[in-house]
Amino acid sequence: MRRIPERLSEDSKRRRAKKVKRDKQAFVRGPIPLSWVQEASRLPGKALAVAMAVYYRDGFEGKREPVAITGKLLEGFGVNTKAGYRALAALEQAGLIAVERHRGRCPRVTLIEKAR
Repeated sequence: MRRIPERLSEDSKRRRAKKVKRDKQAFVRGPIPLSWVQEASRLPGKALAVAMAVYYRDGFEGKREPVAITGKLLEGFGVNTKAGYRALAALEQAGLIAVERHRGRCPRVTLIEKAR
């Protein structure tokens, strides 16, 4: 019969600590087409930050449907609401996203990935 140790070895403790750190970190799910990011980075204002927020939210949802872009999400990326709306308009005009707007609700955004 195999005996289970009462204490973890130093290697086990390190692996467990590393895993806990990794699980708590947020990330943007990829791959993100470089041409899409380059086009977003050429736009004025906070467009690139909003584009990354949209990609983050889209990856978090895990499906290619419209995602809500909330003020709290934009705040996490250092963007205030009005600048966020301007950036969404710029991204939409560039053909990188499609936006559904309804009075009194958060805009819902769908990513458009251009084939090049």
